[in-house]
Amino acid sequence: MKQLAVILLAIGLFSCNSNEDIRENKEAKIQDSVIEYFKDDIFQFSLAGNIYTYAPKLDSTCQAYGECDCCSGNYLFINETDFIIIDYCEADYIYSKGTYELKGDKVFLHYSGIVIGKNYNWEKETDTTNTVKPDYFINENTTEPTTRILTRIACANNICFNTGMEEMPYAALDKKQKLEDLVSQLRSDGIWKKLRMDKNSHE
Repeated sequence: MKQLAVILLAIGLFSCNSNEDIRENKEAKIQDSVIEYFKDDIFQFSLAGNIYTYAPKLDSTCQAYGECDCCSGNYLFINETDFIIIDYCEADYIYSKGTYELKGDKVFLHYSGIVIGKNYNWEKETDTTNTVKPDYFINENTTEPTTRILTRIACANNICFNTGMEEMPYAALDKKQKLEDLVSQLRSDGIWKKLRMDKNSHE
């Protein structure tokens, strides 16, 4: 009986490892089979009014995703020139803004240097009186303006991007969220005003 139990356990462990290997191999094949870099500037495109999610992986439907707490975010292309980036990390948010331009297969993101943090008030987790305020702390910082580059790639005829970030290399069109909803939330939270979007946006 002991020998049988050992054999069954070994089979179970082998099966788990095999399934995990199959899943990882399948994901790797998806990445290899659907991604193609553009070789020319013939294909024209517009990003205005779209949201792109960036994350570590692309699935078989060309959606970007990540199975972690601090490895995804959104590019909000407000119009033909202005963008906002939202970085998510557990219950916290970091907002940046800038202008962008399209050149061939590249998107040049010119960050303004304005950074707004929306940090969750963790004291609320232990608050038994329901009196701890506020829900979030909003703070503003400035950094040196910088430029980052997205490189356009094809994923099963979808426009996606290589972000150039090692841990979050893919960006794909977000088909679940609406730009107007996120902008409305940014206005409601006061983030839009702190980013000074009304001074340089046509929104």
